Amino acid sequence: MTVLVACERLLARLAAAKWDDDEAEDRHVSSRGRLAVEYLRRMAVWADALGVPGQWPFFDLAVVFDPSVENDPVWMERLEADSGHKLWTLSRKVVTDMFRWASLGDLPKERFPEFDDPYEPMIHLLERAARSGRATARSSST
Repeated sequence: MTVLVACERLLARLAAAKWDDDEAEDRHVSSRGRLAVEYLRRMAVWADALGVPGQWPFFDLAVVFDPSVENDPVWMERLEADSGHKLWTLSRKVVTDMFRWASLGDLPKERFPEFDDPYEPMIHLLERAARSGRATARSSST
């Protein structure tokens, strides 16, 4: 998958999420909790593998993986425009790194083929509200 395709898929999935649907959050509190725990577990695995366990849980994984990775603000601008929602600081930090991670393409899988995608549980967590309210753009791997 090309970097552009990976970023476009991520954008579609995140833009489909209802970022402020409190009722959906309540309906999915248990599964969202499990997804959050899985996200934190995966980030811990990656932090250990990259030698930065002290930076866990919220760190710029893509930058640690490849310090030359660029942040293209267009993706965040498009997400906020498409979703109609301005992200909070921590959400913005995590989502920005999700786009950086997507822009790494297949490099993480080539270097650590046995590791799971660190951001997939967080993407599912954010989509969880959207599933009950409207259809989401889903990648073929989920």
